[in-house]
Amino acid sequence: SAQLLARGSPGERRLREVIRCLAEAENLEDYRARLDAREFAWDTAAGALVPLDAAVRNRLLEEACTAMEPGLIASLAGAAASTEEEALRLHRRSARLRSECGALLDRKTEFTQTHQERAMELRREVMLFEAVEYLELQAARGDVSVTQVRSALHMLEVAAPVAPADALQRLHERLT
Repeated sequence: SAQLLARGSPGERRLREVIRCLAEAENLEDYRARLDAREFAWDTAAGALVPLDAAVRNRLLEEACTAMEPGLIASLAGAAASTEEEALRLHRRSARLRSECGALLDRKTEFTQTHQERAMELRREVMLFEAVEYLELQAARGDVSVTQVRSALHMLEVAAPVAPADALQRLHERLT
């Protein structure tokens, strides 16, 4: 709309452009696809992850639409702008929103990376516990070799820098 205003497009054309952008709703469709692909989502009201059933998905989509309404109203007001001052205000608002969007994407990237790092640590810890559990089951049958125990102890040494100390201590106690 700001570009159309800068080119001198009539108000009706600018309004149609805002409505076209909303009607495409690519962002909502993308959001819906992401919700469909997930099993859980963060529920701000509950302050926890909740299973994504149909009711929760619909509520989250409705919340997204509701959150978009102020932007739609501001975009319609901007599209109806006819003075240079209104055009400048629209341009500044667009720049601010782009900046906020960039900051949100940076935060999302940071959180995703942190989540992936934690998930890898958890997987390592689970693998260690499974290895120790396997050795314990084998030991109960009298079928554990010294090499297997040494291998497990070596795995603990390798995992020491990234695994929680208390988990390593528990595993070490179970092995010795």
